[in-house]
Amino acid sequence: MQDPRLRLASVLALSVAAFATDAGAVLAMIWWAAMSLPRSRPHLPGRAAITVWLMVAAVAIVIGITGGSGVSYLLRMSAVLLIASFAFREQRGGEVLQVAVWLGGPGAGFELGLLAELAIQSLRLLERDIEHMKTAAALKKSRWGIAAALAMAQTLIIGQLQRSDEQARILARRGYRYGGTLCPVFAAEGRDKIAAICAFALMLFALIPVRDVFIVIQ
Repeated sequence: MQDPRLRLASVLALSVAAFATDAGAVLAMIWWAAMSLPRSRPHLPGRAAITVWLMVAAVAIVIGITGGSGVSYLLRMSAVLLIASFAFREQRGGEVLQVAVWLGGPGAGFELGLLAELAIQSLRLLERDIEHMKTAAALKKSRWGIAAALAMAQTLIIGQLQRSDEQARILARRGYRYGGTLCPVFAAEGRDKIAAICAFALMLFALIPVRDVFIVIQ
């Protein structure tokens, strides 16, 4: 989806649908498949999303053992993870800032958008650092264990703190205080509008029972 406004609205609508009912979760997965799989390079979940899904699956097993609906929990959270992975892969630099300024103006909107852009940038750099560490460990033929994982986590945390400090210094040297000027520009294709309409229709279908719809029609 080219228009980040429609993408954000679709993600929110599908997340609500997935949380509301199991049927909404299934429909959200179908929407994700229609948007991701037909591409020449499908937007499949990355390793981080798969790792999170495995943790969700473990929680679902515990819920099922304790008498809860583990299958329903796993289904809904899987749909949410797929939609979140799609949004993360589709996101481009500067889009969050543009949407925030469009919503909140040059003051609070710019401030929140800048914070969100910095957070997303940190996540992407963190993903890149993890891949580099894995490559280095494979070249050195190092064994993975608790000690190696702790050392890796310590290095990542220190690196993120150093980057945050450098970013704060750069903003301070450039005289940044609050807000800024930005003219958002968006381009929405017909396919994006249809996808957004379908996402909102799925949300309404998940929130409104079918029998209530027939009562209203009658």
